[in-house]
Amino acid sequence: EALPLDMRVRRNLLTPPTAQLHILDKSGSMGEVTQGVEHIAMAREASIAGLELLTGEDQFGVIGFDDAFKWVVPIQAPTQPKALAGRISTLRAGGGTDLFPALEAGIRSLSTNPLSSRHILILSDGATAPANFERLARQAEEQHIVLSTVAVGDGADMAFLEKLARDGKGRCYVADSVHALP
Repeated sequence: EALPLDMRVRRNLLTPPTAQLHILDKSGSMGEVTQGVEHIAMAREASIAGLELLTGEDQFGVIGFDDAFKWVVPIQAPTQPKALAGRISTLRAGGGTDLFPALEAGIRSLSTNPLSSRHILILSDGATAPANFERLARQAEEQHIVLSTVAVGDGADMAFLEKLARDGKGRCYVADSVHALP
């Protein structure tokens, strides 16, 4: 904040309204530390940074998962971003890892969303129970939902996260440091 410039990413005003769902891994492995920062903290900050790009015409939601999932922020217009950021900030690492039910619930929820641009962003180290993610990626594609991934931490399972993003017609990003998040 003390810098004489603004480093926040700004959204192009000509983009259509977007329904954006973040699925954050909050399993025990996200308690690991890279460059002095816990992986779950990186995921929380990335999600909050994404929230800051949205307008009142967009929709936003967050699911946190370990061996079970819960809606941290039900899908809604981000009219109170500070309150939503506060809810995201409550996520802590602990528990097992099972992405499949969280992703399945996210696809199901966005499939009924009326906005034409629908995007799921999975923030994880990629360590998860094996499941038929190809089927979920096909379901997302059939519903015109894009799946992208953010590989959090320096030990992330890049092969899994890249394949999931490729199958979901999205992109895979790497956040191996706090500086890489924007």
